[in-house]
Amino acid sequence: MNRLLLFSSQRREHVYEMCVTALERLVAEGVLGRDEDTVVVFAVSDHMDPQRETEWIRRLNTPFQARRHAQWIRTVPTQT
Repeated sequence: MNRLLLFSSQRREHVYEMCVTALERLVAEGVLGRDEDTVVVFAVSDHMDPQRETEWIRRLNTPFQARRHAQWIRTVPTQT
């Protein structure tokens, strides 16, 4: 892989991790509302990695909220 692309990919992943960490802090501080109908999500429009997004959902929410989100996402039609 081109070194520039590798650096760019690593930098992107680092930025995503910083964003999720910041959201975790906001959740812990109570800045983001916490009720069972609210799910905190970090998503990037041009980044498609369902496994990674699922991990972010688990980190940012209670197990109940993460399960509800997983159930909901299965009902959303996929784009082809």
